[in-house]
Amino acid sequence: MAGDNKSMRNILALTAVFVLVGFVHSLNVIFIPQLKGPYQFGTVGSIFINNIFFIGCLLVAYPAGLYASRVGYKKSIVTGLSLLASGLMLFCGAFTGNSTVLLLALSLIAGGLVLLETSTNTYVIMLSDSNGAVRRLNFAQAFTGLAGMLALIIGNGIHSFRYWMIDDHGQNIMQENWVGFSLKKIALVQIPYLSLGLLALVLALFIFKSALPEKATNAVPARNTNAGRRNLWHGIMANFFYVGAHVGVSGYFVYYAVNIAGINEKLAAMYLSAAVFVFMVGRFLGAFFMRYVSSSFLLFMYSLVSIALLLFAMFSSNLQGVYALVALHFFMSIMYPTIFSISLKVSQPQYKYVSSFLVMSLIGGAIVPLAMKWITEFVSFQLACAVPVCGLLFVSWFAYKSLSQEHFVMASKKVRIAAHQDAL
Repeated sequence: MAGDNKSMRNILALTAVFVLVGFVHSLNVIFIPQLKGPYQFGTVGSIFINNIFFIGCLLVAYPAGLYASRVGYKKSIVTGLSLLASGLMLFCGAFTGNSTVLLLALSLIAGGLVLLETSTNTYVIMLSDSNGAVRRLNFAQAFTGLAGMLALIIGNGIHSFRYWMIDDHGQNIMQENWVGFSLKKIALVQIPYLSLGLLALVLALFIFKSALPEKATNAVPARNTNAGRRNLWHGIMANFFYVGAHVGVSGYFVYYAVNIAGINEKLAAMYLSAAVFVFMVGRFLGAFFMRYVSSSFLLFMYSLVSIALLLFAMFSSNLQGVYALVALHFFMSIMYPTIFSISLKVSQPQYKYVSSFLVMSLIGGAIVPLAMKWITEFVSFQLACAVPVCGLLFVSWFAYKSLSQEHFVMASKKVRIAAHQDAL
């Protein structure tokens, strides 16, 4: 019982890290795009700023995995929180117009987030038994969605997209300088980043003083076979396509609602907030459903429904298509933690090493939306939706394959048990 309580405390501490990561991601979505105007980054610079986290995943994830393998989960999580805290506090200087400070701050934030992504997800899985790993990670990741939802409310409350780029005389300051950007409004943006930076430091200190185990006691033996390695790479590809589909659909949600469904931007933003909310609820309910059904089966069914909803939205030009996209977020909610967990089942001793490749696959969140943007500009948005549809088709194939393997393993166990009983 004492061991279970200790394990639960460890998971709660890691859940606090997930909450922090969710807040940071969502605040960056609100405020970072607004810096492109005053800084005049240009097309390439704007793409880099928008996708710095995904680029960081591609460049930093592998070194982060090697670092975690060398120093352990605890030190890697503490290091990630320290980098994140430094970046968040330094980011406050970005609102003074110093581009060097901005790029350094964003690099530190991205590096910290990638290191945490590589370590915390894997550690939650390691702390769980083989049957509860997927459920535990979905539950922990649900708090990322909850934090993201709250951060969007707080961030938009502090500075709406229109309000925070208006000076004290009512003039728009989306120019090449910071004239009219009052110290009062700068402070309003700095407060949440400073607060999150301090929270990251507190969490780093708490985890540093905690006794976190480094070895899994309930993990299943690794399946170091060619089939196991193929399954791992299939999981990496499934994660790439899912993240790309999710970011692409979310990024074009308002575009679809305004230009295809014909509603105004304010109402479109409300539906997008609803989509974020159902995404969070979907993870909590997904973790609950996994108590009774196989995670692979749930992933397979959810992927099929997601494909159907996206196809419906493709051929719809009214509000019903918007409803389909909102519902789509519910069924996509479990995909990332579930794919991540299923993929790691085949390589337990190399968790820290293998998780790097799964985090690197998040680069799909930069590549797929760019492909959708190109197709939308030169052909049509409807055809652009075929890109995430193909991605979700691969996810459904991966889930079906994993489900088939689970049935094969269960059947093999029954045969061995029956043979043992006959021998007796």
